[in-house]
Amino acid sequence: MEGLIFFLLGGIISWFISHYYYQRSDKKTPSWFSVKNIKKLLSQKPEDLDWTAKQIVNLYNRNLYDEQSGDPLPYNFCPKCGSKNLKKSMYDDYEGDESYFIITCEDCKWSDWTQ
Repeated sequence: MEGLIFFLLGGIISWFISHYYYQRSDKKTPSWFSVKNIKKLLSQKPEDLDWTAKQIVNLYNRNLYDEQSGDPLPYNFCPKCGSKNLKKSMYDDYEGDESYFIITCEDCKWSDWTQ
């Protein structure tokens, strides 16, 4: 009886996983959706493009962060103005025994920090 329950449960879980990946594979990324084409595409009229908000946000996030970096603030450019003129620093709080990592954009003065 226990084996039958596990078999059915495994089948149901497998179906949900298959259904999830089928739904994801159903959405094709357009061939023009690359960083090289972004300037050309943005100069066109917005109504000529068939981007979804999700595609735009994913493109932005893929390029904003260096996911391969071990840096606690792995920004490639300023998320506010787009500048690559970023200054990274670290502050040690010896009383609280904590380290703070700080990043500041030299152009627009945007900043972020983490412990």
